Amino acid sequence: MSTPPAPVLPAGSFAPAPDAPHSFLVRPGSSSAAATGPSTAPASCPPGLSGASAPAVESLCASLARSASECALLSASLDSARAAVQSTLVTARSLLGDGGPGFTLRAIQDFVSAKEAAEKLLARVQADLMERETDLVVERNSRVAAEAYVAALRDQLDTETRRAAETIGQLRDELAVARNEVVGWSKRFQTVDATEASLRAFIASLKDQLGTQSQQAASLQLDFDRACVERDSARQDASQKSAQLASTARGRELVQADKARLENEVKRLQDASPVSSSSRPSSAPSPGVESTLRQRIRELEGELAAAHSSADASRTAVQSRLEALLAQVAERDEVLAKSEAENAALRDTGLALVQENTELRVKTEVA
Repeated sequence: MSTPPAPVLPAGSFAPAPDAPHSFLVRPGSSSAAATGPSTAPASCPPGLSGASAPAVESLCASLARSASECALLSASLDSARAAVQSTLVTARSLLGDGGPGFTLRAIQDFVSAKEAAEKLLARVQADLMERETDLVVERNSRVAAEAYVAALRDQLDTETRRAAETIGQLRDELAVARNEVVGWSKRFQTVDATEASLRAFIASLKDQLGTQSQQAASLQLDFDRACVERDSARQDASQKSAQLASTARGRELVQADKARLENEVKRLQDASPVSSSSRPSSAPSPGVESTLRQRIRELEGELAAAHSSADASRTAVQSRLEALLAQVAERDEVLAKSEAENAALRDTGLALVQENTELRVKTEVA
């Protein structure tokens, strides 16, 4: 019995083998790996949006396109398997139609083997379709999860952007407040510098005035000392004049005593004038002596009057000089008191200004 010829397959078909792998099928491991690849992407994605979600979405799209192409290949493989089964049936019918028992048995065996191969191929195709559907479901779930993750990332990014904008606004407000404070402190520093310069100038003028007042006080003290010396000298002159007046008064008293004695002598001589010259006592003064005594008395009276008038004039001059000196001393005392009061006021003002300047400097250093 000769071997029947192999059935002629249509163009684009292939002879199925029970155990040989089919070129139109995709390995379940590769499809599952392709399906599980995008599903694990969101779990390992960093919390950034632009660097992680876009590749995951692109991988999902590529996996879906690959799944679509594999489905098209599976449908083409099913069509080719159907065509091969039909050609096998045609061959079996042609062999059965020949009437040969050997050919019929061999054709039946070939038909059975072709049927088994077709059933195996159909089972594999169905298993691949189930796996592909599972992969599609997984990929769809992964895509939904990725879209949810992308939406969550977008919401998080919007929230963070809003918070960042609010923080930036608050920082800008704080920066504006800080700038205003800096401007205010700079103006205060300028005011403090101007005040310090004016205070320094005022203190310098006060020091100049204090020096002038000190010089004036020294000159007034010298004048006061000079006036005291003049007062002492005037007092000495007054005491000398008083001594001279006292001596003049004593001399006047002596002159008056001499005058009284002489007048008594003259009166006695006048009383004894009627008596003769022979009976005149030897102790009586002669007329020349009497005239000399009278002239001496008049000279003494003139000197006494001149001394008295000179003493009065000296007393008046000394009194007026003493009054003038006392007035000058009182005036100098008032001027010295005023100068001391002004110096004390200027000293207090200078101390207050120095204290205020020190406080301003401390405040400036603290600021």
